[in-house]
Amino acid sequence: MTARWSVKRVLWTCFLPLVAVLIALAAISIWQIQHTSDLVAHVSNVRQPLETTVLNMSTAASVLENGLSSYNVNSDVSQADRVREAEDEFGQLTTQFNGLAETAQDKQVGQNLTSLYNSFKGAPDVIVGVVDQQRVALNLFRKDVTSLDTLIDGTVRATDVSSPDAGTKIAAAVDMRADVDRVSSAVESYLNGPSASLRQGVLDAQSSFQLSLTAYQGTEMSTYEEQWLSLVDEGFNTVTADASNVMDLTDSLAGTLSGFEESIGNTVTYLEDNASPLLVASTASAMSDVQTTAASSTRLLIILVSLSVIAAIICIVALSRMIVRPIRNLLKGAEAVDSGKLDYRFDVDARGELGELALGLNRMLDGIQRSKAVLGESEETAWQILDSTTDSVILTDLRGSILACNEIAAERYHKSLEQMIDTNFYELLPEDLRASRKAQIADVIRTGKSVHFEDERDGMVLDHRIYPVPGPRGEVSRIAIFARDVTTHKWVEEVTEQLRRRNELILEAAGEGIYGLDTEGKTTFVNPAAARMLGYRPEDLIGQLHHELVHHSRVDGRVYPQSQCPIYAAFKDGTVHTSVDNEVFWRRDGTSFPVEYTSTPIIDKGSIEGAVVTFRDITERKRIEEALRMSEEGYRSVFESAANLIVSVDRGGTIIDCNTRSEEMLGYKANEVVGRSLLALIHPDDHEKAQVSLNSVLSKGFDYNKRYRMIRKDGSYIDLRMNAAAARDAAGKYVRTICMIDKG
Repeated sequence: MTARWSVKRVLWTCFLPLVAVLIALAAISIWQIQHTSDLVAHVSNVRQPLETTVLNMSTAASVLENGLSSYNVNSDVSQADRVREAEDEFGQLTTQFNGLAETAQDKQVGQNLTSLYNSFKGAPDVIVGVVDQQRVALNLFRKDVTSLDTLIDGTVRATDVSSPDAGTKIAAAVDMRADVDRVSSAVESYLNGPSASLRQGVLDAQSSFQLSLTAYQGTEMSTYEEQWLSLVDEGFNTVTADASNVMDLTDSLAGTLSGFEESIGNTVTYLEDNASPLLVASTASAMSDVQTTAASSTRLLIILVSLSVIAAIICIVALSRMIVRPIRNLLKGAEAVDSGKLDYRFDVDARGELGELALGLNRMLDGIQRSKAVLGESEETAWQILDSTTDSVILTDLRGSILACNEIAAERYHKSLEQMIDTNFYELLPEDLRASRKAQIADVIRTGKSVHFEDERDGMVLDHRIYPVPGPRGEVSRIAIFARDVTTHKWVEEVTEQLRRRNELILEAAGEGIYGLDTEGKTTFVNPAAARMLGYRPEDLIGQLHHELVHHSRVDGRVYPQSQCPIYAAFKDGTVHTSVDNEVFWRRDGTSFPVEYTSTPIIDKGSIEGAVVTFRDITERKRIEEALRMSEEGYRSVFESAANLIVSVDRGGTIIDCNTRSEEMLGYKANEVVGRSLLALIHPDDHEKAQVSLNSVLSKGFDYNKRYRMIRKDGSYIDLRMNAAAARDAAGKYVRTICMIDKG
């Protein structure tokens, strides 16, 4: 009788072979798992730390480069400390790498990294020191520039504009102020990009300043002005010395930074092109071994699963639990972050992708917190920049409550920064301004467009600009109010306009013809006397080619080439062409008249911009000169019929002849002045000038348009103009000096 297999026995009979298989497979799996663990441990303990060390080196190098760049911009002490920490960290990471290196390639990389570290070691401290020196020198320079500007502006305002030298003094002072601004602009530009042209600009400003100083010294000055001019000269020398110091420090900083950036660049390049690829390749090889072993284990597990459904179900349930719990933890964390808890961190105990996901989410939250901190630092930096400007800046809400402002704004309203915050902006304004300012801000809120206006109060002219500040959805949520003091700018504009108008009056009052030409030969300006002599209206000549209009032909009708014209030669060779008296100008009606003219080049900053021409009609003088070449009878006829006083003097200046006009102009009869010295009829203060004129006639044959005060017979003085020319005989020998005198 066959024994029945109990259910229990059947179960054990079926289960024992499975258990034996499982034990055998488990033993094989344990061996393979141990081997895999050894490989993974090698990757975790050696290859990954090396790779992490290289990654941290790249981060430290970036911190070094960016931190020094940031410190160079804002001199933040925390940035300097961060740079020093990054430098120390890089050195420690180099030591750590050499300690982990196990292969010959690893050790060679470690030696190269040590060499690269030594190439920039200590450079950050040197750069920080040079930046600090540069900041101190720059602040001193700006302070000295401000003091010098104030010194110049104060005296310019105090200048008596009614004094004879006021125009010269104000022009010289304005030029000195402009030279100071040129030095300041050159230094500020040099900070952004050193160049030899900017240094030359400082030297040019020094030369220009000395010319302005000399021009001011040439005026009649009070003791106060002499002392002030000495202070201005001393202040300008200090400013240029400061400028040279700032530029030298900038050059030193540029050189040091260049060397450091090259070393850091080489280091980053080596890490990216050599160290990282080598470590990635070796790590990949180790991970390949791990994957091969894992594949073998996977095959055994598949066999194990096929032999035991129960074991598979248990594994599935266990794996399900391992997945569901981490997912629940992730959902819980997501709800916490959504509620605003950015300091929440996910549990990273889970293995595989869920663990990596939790770790990635934690890194993302770290980045968000860092970005939030950076935004706070950026906002603080922005207000630091606004505090460094000369404009007042106020930020308000739509009701006018002040949310923020800079130091200038607080000083302008005689309050501290703490007192300004939460104060209503409209309460700071005078009562007569509140309504208009509210209306302007209401327009900005309604239209979303800025407004610009000027306001004069308490001796100051303020340039206001009100801007809308958009919110997150584009609506106007804040109001920014900027105000700049433009009092000095307005004053300079007014003085410049006065000087321009004075120059126009001088041109209009001049008896000689005066006009200006550009480099193309077109007329840019003309005074009334010139237009009248040429028979044109001034507006008919402006913009026209002068040579083709009034100087196209010679006296005999032959064409006069422009290339031979002395007027055009002035703005070609930059030389003054003076006392040209053998040519004619042509009137609008086709007639001509002899002229004497002088062509002077207009030079601006070393560049020829055109020429200024002065001329006079010398028809009368030419007629007299022609008479001198006629017979004595003809000469006497012209001599006595002339409308002007004509006096002949010998080489020593003694009057040898005089026409009858002497009685009309001076009260003397002709025979009363003959035999007397010409200088005896001229005011003593003009003797030296008159003697120079007579000597000029003896040396070059003529001297025109000289003004003297002559003594009348009754003892009074009369202002007269004299043209003098030498009379010669047929052989060209000097005979006498003819002086034509009139009231022109």
